Parts: sequence; C-alpha cells; structure tokens
Amino acid sequence: MAVRGLGPTGNTNAVRNALRRCAKDPCECIGEAIERLVNGHDTGQGWNKGIMERIAAMLSPTADPPGTIFNGKDTWQTHRTQIQDRQRGLNNLKEEYDFRDCGSGGGGSGVYALDEAAVREALNAPVPTEQDYWDRYPESDAPGALLRVGAGVLGTVLLVGAAALVFVPFDGPVGEAAAGTAGIALWGVATQ
Repeated sequence: MAVRGLGPTGNTNAVRNALRRCAKDPCECIGEAIERLVNGHDTGQGWNKGIMERIAAMLSPTADPPGTIFNGKDTWQTHRTQIQDRQRGLNNLKEEYDFRDCGSGGGGSGVYALDEAAVREALNAPVPTEQDYWDRYPESDAPGALLRVGAGVLGTVLLVGAAALVFVPFDGPVGEAAAGTAGIALWGVATQ
C-alpha cells in the first residue's frame, strides 16, 4: 500500500514520487528526497547534481553561454527551468516534512534530521540570469563579431560542399560527414 501525503502539498508530484514506493517511515522517504534535491545523488548511470551544484555549473567558465542552442532548445533557459522545478519540488517536500513534524520525531517512528541551512540555501538561491553570466564573463570574452562572421561564411561553404559531395561518385560518406560536421560546428561558433 502506497503512503500518501498529508499536508497541503501532499498531492504534488514531488511528494507523491517520494512516497510512491516508500516501505519505511514516510519521514525518512521525504527526507531522502529532500537530500537528493539539495545534495545530488548517484542515479546508477551518473551523478544527478543538487540545486546548488546546478547553479554553480551555470555560472562556471566552462558553461554554455546564454543563447547556446542544442537540439533546438536554448540550453540556458532549459537549465533555468530545471532549477526552478527542483526548487518548487524541494519546497513541496519541505512543507510535507514540516506538516508531518518529521524533524522532531512527531511524524513517525524516529527523527529524520535535515541540514536546515543547506535546505534554506537551496530553496532561496536565486536562479542565475543571463546578466549574471555576462557580469562574470563579459561579452568581450566571447568570440568576436569578425570571428563569428568568418565562421558563418566558412560553415556555409562546408555545408554546401557536403551537399555537393553527395553527388560526387568518388567520395564516400566520410567526406560528406566530415564537411557537414565541420560546417555545423562553425555555425555553432557563428551563432554564439
């Protein structure tokens, strides 16, 4: 039998997911879900970053700058949305945790103590804006306009060349793929 949420946020996705397969004290399941959002966790296929790790990654010098498009989506906006969704889920879980009085042991068989300061920090951390990124890394550090125009022109030439190679019987798919890949990469530089 699945455990159900009791508080005003008990029917939210975050709380339902935390309690869906809970076979132990509900406070423990909710506390573990909170800690995964705050601190991150190993999924078995890699590390799923916590909220503060995600914020730091957005503002790192190796991060995609605002305006980077990957698979048709703005990576910056995707990361912002993910952080906002995780903060909303964390808030819902914390409300259920408090409603059940989990921190004092009143809600279950034992006390499940959280690092309240870390939870507050993750809940209240501002989601980075594009301006936050550019304040750290001024646009003068981004590829210059002349470089972007040159990359766009060369990228176009390579893409047209890749299309032409389709009709040349002496060249194989390797040449087409190489020219196409180089053209797309250059267009990536041109559109930054």
